[in-house]
Amino acid sequence: MRRVPLRLAARLFGAALVTMVGCSGTAHLASHVVPQRAPSGVMVRITIPKKSASGRGAQYVSPATTQMTIDIEQGGVAVSGYPQTIGLTPTSTGCTSTLANTLCQLSLALAPGAYTATISLLDASNNALSSAQSVPFTVVAGTNNTIPIVLGGIPHAIDLTPMSAPNSIGPSGLEVLGMQSIAVAAYATDADDNIIVGPGAPTISASVSSVSSGSGISVSSPSSTAPNTLAISSSGYGTATLTVVATPSNGSAIQTQVPVTTGYYVTTIAGSGTTGFADGTGSAAMFRTYDAIAYDSANGDLYVADTYNCSIRQVTTAGVVTTIAGANPASCGFVDGTGSAAKFNGPEGIAYDSANGDLYIADSGNCAIRQVTTAGVVTTIAGAHPASCGFVDGTGSAAKFGYPYGIAYDSANGNLYVAELTNSAIRQVTTGGVVTTIAGANPATPGFADGTGSAAKFYEPRGIAYDSTDGDLYVADTYNCSIRQVTTAGVVTTIAGAGPTKCGFANGTGSAAEFHTPYDVTYDPNDGDLYVADSLNCAFRQVTTAGIVTTIAGDLGSCAMTNGVNGLMSYVSSATFDQGDGLLYVADYGAIRSIQF
Repeated sequence: MRRVPLRLAARLFGAALVTMVGCSGTAHLASHVVPQRAPSGVMVRITIPKKSASGRGAQYVSPATTQMTIDIEQGGVAVSGYPQTIGLTPTSTGCTSTLANTLCQLSLALAPGAYTATISLLDASNNALSSAQSVPFTVVAGTNNTIPIVLGGIPHAIDLTPMSAPNSIGPSGLEVLGMQSIAVAAYATDADDNIIVGPGAPTISASVSSVSSGSGISVSSPSSTAPNTLAISSSGYGTATLTVVATPSNGSAIQTQVPVTTGYYVTTIAGSGTTGFADGTGSAAMFRTYDAIAYDSANGDLYVADTYNCSIRQVTTAGVVTTIAGANPASCGFVDGTGSAAKFNGPEGIAYDSANGDLYIADSGNCAIRQVTTAGVVTTIAGAHPASCGFVDGTGSAAKFGYPYGIAYDSANGNLYVAELTNSAIRQVTTGGVVTTIAGANPATPGFADGTGSAAKFYEPRGIAYDSTDGDLYVADTYNCSIRQVTTAGVVTTIAGAGPTKCGFANGTGSAAEFHTPYDVTYDPNDGDLYVADSLNCAFRQVTTAGIVTTIAGDLGSCAMTNGVNGLMSYVSSATFDQGDGLLYVADYGAIRSIQF
C-alpha cells in the first residue's frame, strides 16, 4: 500500500465510463455512446472536459487527459498493431475542440471476433489517470453490441473536507467538535488533483488509532449509499490518528494519515481583550474588564452590562456593538432617562424579557433594579433613589438591596430573581415592584447551609438562572465555590461543590466536584443542564441534572484568550445559552465570545 500526502483542495471530475459498440463488423469505444456505422473496424469516441463545471456527470474523464493507450489481445495474443498510444488533445488527429470539451473520434482496425482490451488514460506527463484491465468484448458482424467498460480511477492522493462549520482541516490536522458525530467528505484525487467520483472511483475506507484516553474517538467508513462520506464520532475531547485508504479497482491502494483533535470551538464575536469604551464591529469594539451578558431569543442579539463603563451595550449577530443606554465616554451615576441621558453605577447583571424585549439591570453600585425598554428608556423599578443600600423588603423605592449582582427573568409570570452580593440572599421582584426575600437570612448572614428560606445561607452569590421547566432557581454561590438550587418553595440544596473549604478544579459528581469562585450560571432548557462560568479556573463547566460536573471549555492554569478548537478563556464573568443553536455566549475579560460544543 502506498502512503500519500493529504490533499486539501481538488477539482471534481468523474471516473470514465467507456462503451464499445459493434455493428456489421464495426465497433465504437466511447465515453458518450452515439452508435455510428463505419465501413470497417472499431470507432473510438471519447469526450474530455476542459474545466470544472457543476453538475458534470460521472461519465466524464479527467480534464487533464491528453492521451490514451489501448492494448487489444485475441486468444491471449496481442493483435497486430497494438498496443497503441493515441493523442487526445484538440490538435490530435480525429479530435475537435468546443468551448466545453475536446471530442476525439478514432478508427481502430478489428475484424469480428472475441477480444480483450486494456485501456489507460494519461496526462501530458504520462501519469495514468484511469484504466481498465483485460476487459472482454466481442465484435459480431451484423449485430449491435454494447460492452460497457468502466475505467477505474487511479488514486494519487486523498482529499478530506469536514462538511460543516466550524470543523476544519489544516496544518495541525483535522479539528472537529467533540461529543458528536461529524461528517467528513473523503475523495481520492488523480495525479492532476482532480477528484475521482462515480463508477470506477476507488473505494474509501477509514480507521483510527492512538486514541487518547476518555475521548472515545471512532470513525465510520463510507457506505454504499454515501461512498465518499465518513463520520468521526467521540464521547469526549482528545486526539487520535485517522487513516483513510483509497482502494482502486486496478492498481495499488494508497493511504493518508492525519491527526484528529476533538473539542469545543471558541469564537470572539466582539472586543479583543483590550479594555476601553468604543462602539464598532468585532475587534474594533471595546468593553471594560468584567461584564454580564443576556441573549435575545427573538433576533439573536446579545446585550451586555458593561460594568465599569456604566453602560448597556448591544451586540448584533454581525458583531456590531452599540451603546443603547448610558453615556459614552463613561459617566457613572444614578439617573433615569433615555439613551445616553441615563446613568448607571457599575451594573453587574442583565436579563432579557422575552415577552416584550425589555432588559432588566442589576445596577449594583446604585443598589437598584432598572428597566431598559426597546426604545432605550431607563427607569428604576425597585430600590431607593438616590441610592440607599440595605436589606429591606418592600415595594419600589421602599425596598433596599445590598449590591445586587445576578438577575434572572421568569418568563412564566414576569418576575425577576436577584442574587445579592453583600446581603448573601436571593430576592424576588414582581411585576408590581414588590420585593421579597425567598432564601437567605435577614439581616445578612453569609455562610454555607442548606435549608428553607431564611435557614439557608449563601456567601456572596453572583450568578442566578431561572429553570423555565419547573420554576426552580440555580445560584452560582461564588465564595462557597458551589452551585445551589432554590425550589419554588424556597428549599435550598447544594447540587455541585462542597463549600468554601473545597475551592479548586475537579470534575466529579455532587460534592466531589470543585469550582473556584464561580461567577455565573445559565440554564439549558433543552436538557436541563447548567453551564457555569468558573472564573478563577478560566473555564466553563457543565452540571447535568444528576449533578455530574465536567469541563467543557478552558484549561486549568492556561488563562488566555485564543480562538478555534479548544480555545482558551481569560477571566469569564458571565454566560447565556442560545437553546436554538446550542451555543454558549460568554463575557470574557474585555470581549464577548461564543463556545460551540
